[in-house]
Amino acid sequence: MKNIKNMIVVGGLCLSIACSAVFTLSPMTVYAINTIEYETEYMEPIEESDYLVNQNSRNIFTKIAKKAVKKAINNKARLVNFAEKVAGKTVAKNVNKFFTPITRALKPLLKWSEIPGQAVYDAIFTAIINAGGSRSVAANVANAVREVLEWTLF
Repeated sequence: MKNIKNMIVVGGLCLSIACSAVFTLSPMTVYAINTIEYETEYMEPIEESDYLVNQNSRNIFTKIAKKAVKKAINNKARLVNFAEKVAGKTVAKNVNKFFTPITRALKPLLKWSEIPGQAVYDAIFTAIINAGGSRSVAANVANAVREVLEWTLF
């Protein structure tokens, strides 16, 4: 619990729709118990089992995509450069700012047998929210990085 002087009530839900019609609901709510204390809920990291709907269907992300993810993790300048080409300077600055949480979110995905594009988006979105970024920044950065990786621009 942390003390505050004014009452704060903020709520939000992240609704993600995967390509295979799976809905993921990730809560992130800050609410006031009274005018002195508040609580926050931490967004849980994503897991491969969240995206295993039809194991017979192949996703866009295979060995080539995993190599793109590895290059994105290991080459900050290229990721920022491609994000700028895809989404503009403001998003590129935010990719640069949140690069460490982005890489921490992408590393566990390399262990998955397949990486859906929506999983990349969700991992980055959650990492930026948990690092203190706003929902709009998280959505823009996650979308830009997902597009860069889906297009395998590396």
